[in-house]
Amino acid sequence: LRNELVQRLHTIEYGHVSCSDYLSLLSLRYKGLLFGDISATCGFKRLPYLKQLLQATDIHDRLVYGSDYPVPAINLVVHTSKLLRQGFITQEEASVLNELYNYNPLLFDFACKRLVRGPSGEKFPPQVFKAHPLLPPFRHESKLLGSPV
Repeated sequence: LRNELVQRLHTIEYGHVSCSDYLSLLSLRYKGLLFGDISATCGFKRLPYLKQLLQATDIHDRLVYGSDYPVPAINLVVHTSKLLRQGFITQEEASVLNELYNYNPLLFDFACKRLVRGPSGEKFPPQVFKAHPLLPPFRHESKLLGSPV
């Protein structure tokens, strides 16, 4: 059941129910125990759901940053031109993001998620991009150095 739930929440859409709807419903029952990441939200196939997620400000406190790296480094997934046309970013932001992509795709992904906004100016709040107080700190063991990074 847990794996099925994680799989359903990881995808932005499952059937005809959006991720934000699943998260809203399940969070009522599992308050403080259920979180959603924003890893795939800026992909061109996900833009209708990005709008919904930005507008669902009632669940923003249960969102955490995720990158889906190396997917953002594949120059086919995130289209700044579509983000611009659909009003998520400005022309100036699109230009800066395009330049940033050529320098560092992972930083591009982070900046893109910080910049996108909904039709009424809704954005992912800064807390989404910080360590969540209810989640344990992430520790990565480096295979090369053998010590926590």
